Amino acid sequence: MARGLTIKQKMFVKGLVESGNGTQAALGAYNTSSSEVAKVIASENLTKLNVREAVEQAMERNGLSVEYISGKIKDSMVAGVGIKAKNSDTIRAGEVLLKLRGAFPTKQSASLHVDIRQMAERMSYGELKEEYERLKRVTDQVIAEGSMREKITGLDF
Repeated sequence: MARGLTIKQKMFVKGLVESGNGTQAALGAYNTSSSEVAKVIASENLTKLNVREAVEQAMERNGLSVEYISGKIKDSMVAGVGIKAKNSDTIRAGEVLLKLRGAFPTKQSASLHVDIRQMAERMSYGELKEEYERLKRVTDQVIAEGSMREKITGLDF
């Protein structure tokens, strides 16, 4: 298991690998009976690099490497071999895989859209220039983190 995990995170990882359901894993690992709270906990856990690494390691120990799973998903989508899954099942499997790899867009990331025109109308030139520089730094940081994430997770499907 990856270093630095709490006991509850370890229980979450075990539950996630066993059930494939983050909400159920969080319900079993954390002191909550609310599925909404568990859903948030699962989402937060899967954004943490050490938790994702632990999930991938546990899956690989069970013969479920990300490459194996993505290969199976590709096979079912392209060739239709074996038991033909419904398209919705294949899409859901792809979503789960992307979530485990931290590459699935969340509501939070989708809400980061900024309406520059409205912002510009409320700011002075100096404030606007300062905000531009701040956004540029943040954007550069996000791009750098995204590049690093691709290198770490090998997004190749």
